[in-house]
Amino acid sequence: MGEIDTDGLTLASGARPIPLKLVNGGGWPRPVPIVSTLPPVARFTADLLPDDLRRYVFDVAERQQSPVDFVAVAMLCGLSAVFGNKVRVRPKQHDDWTITPNLWGALVGPPSAMKSPTMQAALAPAYMLQDEMRALWEQQCASIAEDEMLAELSAKTAKSQAAKAMKSGDREAARKLLKESQGDGEEMPPCPRLIVNDATVEKLGELLNENRNGLLLIRDELPGFLSRMEDVECQGERAFYLEAFNGDGSFTFEAERLARVEISDTIH
Repeated sequence: MGEIDTDGLTLASGARPIPLKLVNGGGWPRPVPIVSTLPPVARFTADLLPDDLRRYVFDVAERQQSPVDFVAVAMLCGLSAVFGNKVRVRPKQHDDWTITPNLWGALVGPPSAMKSPTMQAALAPAYMLQDEMRALWEQQCASIAEDEMLAELSAKTAKSQAAKAMKSGDREAARKLLKESQGDGEEMPPCPRLIVNDATVEKLGELLNENRNGLLLIRDELPGFLSRMEDVECQGERAFYLEAFNGDGSFTFEAERLARVEISDTIH
């Protein structure tokens, strides 16, 4: 059994009470309830979503046991990345003002609120689409490699035929055979990307040049990203992301060479 002193402190049986006046003058203040000072947040209105998207959002939220808001924000940002530069909005009928559907979202919640698992689950279709794009790219690269080997065989055959034509004195025929065997040659296309997580602005600029439709930037820890933007040494990165905010600007940086980066659709 424990002992309770006059100030309400519970001590283990046999323990020696500590005089509170020696610890804190007149004694410890009585504990008070912890009250949150955060302002109230408006509840998520599911009716704003189309039927198909609303069903998907509530399905993921039910399976993850997470707030519906988390799923909706992540899903809308994923859709924005898929649309990218293919869709533009002109709010005014008689004006050329054009908006790119470029969205930035943030999930804010206490620890263990299922933010990361919910975001990954909500973006599952985007990850699946990226895997399909990569599989098609690998098939295309394999086809190009086969064409290159066939072109090499064709060039050897043409060279042999041209040599025979030269021996017979037909220089023009030999020239024609060599010219036809040269071909243009198809370059390997860059690997398509839809999602990036952590990259330097120089590398991100290269990826944006290769993926003109846009990219989805996912950062699991938002405080780390924001604190880096406040660093004096990261002024260039801060300028890059400010230009990327609207999704319709451009940014020029100097790495190994000058590169003009079209900011198409970088989302956080």
